[in-house]
Parts: sequence; C-alpha cells; structure tokens
Amino acid sequence: MIKKLQRLLKKRNSGGFTLVEVVISTALLGILIIGVLLFMTPVFGILEVNEDAAKADRVVSTVETYISKSLRGSLYIKVFTNTNASAGAHVTGGMITDTDFQKMVTFMNTGNNKDNYQMNCLSLKYVTDNNPRNNSQNGTAKKYILYNEKVDATQFILLPSSAQPVFDESFYEDIYPKFSFSHMDVHFDSTGKELTADEVAADPSKVKTTLTPALIMDILVYNDESMNDVYRIFTGKSIIEANLIKSTAVNTGGEYKIFDNTAHDAGDDIFIFYITRKPKVLPTP
Repeated sequence: MIKKLQRLLKKRNSGGFTLVEVVISTALLGILIIGVLLFMTPVFGILEVNEDAAKADRVVSTVETYISKSLRGSLYIKVFTNTNASAGAHVTGGMITDTDFQKMVTFMNTGNNKDNYQMNCLSLKYVTDNNPRNNSQNGTAKKYILYNEKVDATQFILLPSSAQPVFDESFYEDIYPKFSFSHMDVHFDSTGKELTADEVAADPSKVKTTLTPALIMDILVYNDESMNDVYRIFTGKSIIEANLIKSTAVNTGGEYKIFDNTAHDAGDDIFIFYITRKPKVLPTP
C-alpha cells in the first residue's frame, strides 16, 4: 500500500504545474511587477527633475561668474538685443552707428586711450547646438550659447569669423537657457549721498546724479528646445556690478556709463560691448 502511494505521488510530481496554476502564478507576478513600477516611477521622475535642476544651476552659475568677472572693471557697457553679428560687422551697421556706441568709440580715440584700454564684446547667440547629447527631436537644436567676440582695434567693428564659444557645446548638454538684461540705477543728492527709492519718490528734485552701476541679468532655463513655460526648470536673477561705474570716488561726474539697451529687431542674439583696461604685460626677466 505504501509503495503504491509513493508511486502515485511520484507520478503526480513529475507532471509539473497545471495550466490553472501557471495562469494564477503569472497573474500574481504581473500584479507584483505593476506595483513595483507604480512605486518606482515617481522616484525616477524626482531623480530626473533633480538632475535637470543641477544642470541648470551649474550652467547659470558658471555663465554668471564669467560675465560678471568680464564686466567688473568696465568703464562703459552697451547691450544690444534682438540683433545679429552683421549689424556690428561693418562701419555702417546698426550697432556701430548707434549714438551710445559712438561715445565709446570717441573715448577709445581720445589721447592715448588705445594704449591703455581695449574694447571687448561678449555675445549670447541663438545658434545650432550640434552636441549629440541634446534632446532635440530633430537631432539638432538651437539654443543661446556664450561667445567671446573679436573686436577690430582700429574700426571697433566685429570680426564674426573670429568669434569663439566660451564653453564647449557639451557644457550645455540638453538644457536651454534664455537671457535678458536690464539696469540697476542708483540716485545721489547734491552732496553725493545715495538716495533710497522712498526718498526719490518723495522728492525727485533731490536727485542730482544718477548712475547705472550694474546690469540685472534674468535667466530662464528649460529642458525643451521650444522653451515654453511648461518646460521651465530654473528661474534666476543676477546683479552684475561694474565697480568703476559704481564708484562715485572714481566716477564723480557719471561719465562712465552703462548705456540703455538698444534693440535692432534684426535677429535673436545679444551683444555686450564693454571697455576695460588692457591687461598689464610683465617685462621678461
């Protein structure tokens, strides 16, 4: 009897699972996998958002630092918006013939200023990013990239073919920054005392000198080339001070200026012209 039962059990075990058992096991496994995925999906989303935010913060802080250090010792600053390099590449271009820009040219052509000062230009150009790591739907995408422009030392026109990107395209990866600039004005009374906004509002006649000592740079960063607000991952504001323009001890008459921004409506680019002292060249020992 015992041997008979053993033979029956052995025969049953060698037959494997029934179809019903397989179906039930598969269903239970599927439910388990779905539960795990539902739990992990928000985690992956949070990780992606944090990664994008970290990229945006890195790009913004680096670009801000570079522009700030470049402009810090400027005597004159002029920002052109909605323009392109062709407007500054010849003596009759819109940027070159601009009244404020010509004041900068006059300064450079006065006395021996060419020996001591130089005109520089930074640009934020809306150009194609060929970095293979961008997330463009078409394989390429346009975005704002920071450039060092070459300025002719005699005619003070741009030499577009000599422009160089400040950072490699891989620096921007698959994020899309957008920039805009405005001014920060500081008002002084006749004694040189800085007036508060409330004091100016209460009695505008107290204002005897107004300096524009800083640029305010607003930065928006997106994770999609369309740069719609729904894809915005970063919003920031930076104050870029120009020490010589700000200092009333150096600039008592307000002759060093951050001029009003000028738009030419001829493109998507931004150009920042500025005059600084030439770097000192140490004598060879």
